[in-house]
This record gives sequence, C-alpha cells and structure tokens, in this order.
Amino acid sequence: MNDDTVVEQVDPGRRLVLLAHGGGVAADSVPAEAVAAAHRAVTGQAPEVYGVPYGSDQRLLTAADVPTVLYGPGDVSLAHSPDESVPVAELVTATLTLVTLIAGVCGTR
Repeated sequence: MNDDTVVEQVDPGRRLVLLAHGGGVAADSVPAEAVAAAHRAVTGQAPEVYGVPYGSDQRLLTAADVPTVLYGPGDVSLAHSPDESVPVAELVTATLTLVTLIAGVCGTR
C-alpha cells in the first residue's frame, strides 16, 4: 500500500481502526485483522478501516519496521484543542477491545 492509496481512503467521519498514513500496514495484515477481530468481539460490528493524513508517534515504530495499527477513541479534530474530549462510551469500547486483543494474542480468554 502506498501513501497515495492510504490518503484516498480517508473518511473523517469514521474512526475505529486506522491504518496511519505511511504506516505500510495493509487492511488484511495480521495486526490489522487482529485489532478488527477484537473490535468485532466487543461490539458485534466490523470496524471501519481507513487511512489518515496526520502524524502520530506511530512513526517511531514504523521507522523501526514494526508493523503498527493506530486504534482508539475520540475525534482527531478535537485533539490538542481547547475542546479536546473523548466520549466515555468510546473509551470503554477501545479499552475492552485492547484487553480482548491482548488476551487473544497472549492465549488467555
């Protein structure tokens, strides 16, 4: 996946599983599928998958060739702003998803 392809997939109205711009992780990669499966287990719904045109600390991992998926709650348009906030329901969903992901990867249910 090249950067141009990722940017074309941006949809700012949806933000569940994000494959970051320049991250080089395909939507059908093992890391992305693992996050998506955990999200489905928690919510009963498939997550939206798309690229984003902004940077994050994910670049530090991808620079070291570590496959990464950017996943989390909140609206990026509110990030680092006076009105920055995250709905509690989204925080709970993201937390349960990450716990489910970790338990699955570690072989614990």
